[in-house]
Order: sequence, then structure tokens, then C-alpha cells
Amino acid sequence: DGADGADGADGADGADGADNADRKANSDDRAAAIAALTTALLDDRADVRAEACASLGELGATDLLAEIVRRLDDGEPMVRQAAAIALGTLRHPGAVPPLLTALRDGPADLRFQAATSLAEIDPVRAVPALLDAIHDRDPQVVSAIVLALGGLDAGQAVGAIAGTLDHSDPAVRFD
Repeated sequence: DGADGADGADGADGADGADNADRKANSDDRAAAIAALTTALLDDRADVRAEACASLGELGATDLLAEIVRRLDDGEPMVRQAAAIALGTLRHPGAVPPLLTALRDGPADLRFQAATSLAEIDPVRAVPALLDAIHDRDPQVVSAIVLALGGLDAGQAVGAIAGTLDHSDPAVRFD
């Protein structure tokens, strides 16, 4: 009986040891992946930079927020959009100020995605900025803003959304 108890204890310790080893291996793998993705953010190829942004967002790499924010100024639209999406995925409050700037001053492809990401991160702070931007000159940006506002519980947005029903672009009216 004593031997069985000892085996049971060893078995439990062995299982705990294996779980700890698995966690360590996963942590090491994650660290290696993040290191590789950080390097990939600087790659010459836009598709590699864009995928690195997306992957860092999916991995929850909030410690690399500043690196992802820098990609909002990338010369390639796909990278800017991927960076904005990653920031929305991370849902870190530190991403709000650069996304507000992007919504106000960025190119249309970035304004479009900034609207969505802002609503994902901080709906309370997003609503006033989205309402200010709802008359954007680009119909796709207006559509993104309408969709973002429509997904929020923001009573003050109803009138602004209704005002887009007579927009000259049918895609905006449809959204």
C-alpha cells in the first residue's frame, strides 16, 4: 500500500513537471516567434510586414505596441491597415491616441480601419471622434464609420447615422 501511495505521488509530480515543461516550451516558442516577427516588421516586403503586424496582434504582443504603431506610417496601404487591425485586436488603450490621429489625418485606407479599431478598443472615446469624421470625403471611410457606430450602443450616433441615408454613394446608404 505504501508503495502505491508513493507511485501515485510520483505520478502526480511527474504530471505537474510535464505541465511546467509544456508551459516553459510554449513560453520559449512564443518568445522566439515574437522575436522573429519583430524582425519581420522591418522586412523590405510589404506582405511580410503586414503579416508580422497581424501575427503580433493575434499573439497579444502589447509590449510591442510602439513598433506596431510605427507601421501606421508605413508607405504601403496593406501594412498600415494590418497595423490598425492589430491595434484593434490588442485592445490596448495606448493605441487610441495614434488611431485618433490616423482617423483624422491618415490616408483613406488607414482612416477606414482606424474607425473600426477605435470602436473595438474604447467605444466611449471612439464615438466623438467617429461623429466628427462621419462626413469624411471618402465613401468607404464613411461606411466604416457608420458600421462602427452602428455596432456601438451610442444613442447620440443615431442622428448622424440617419444623416448618411441620403449619401451620394449607394454603398454608404446600404451600410
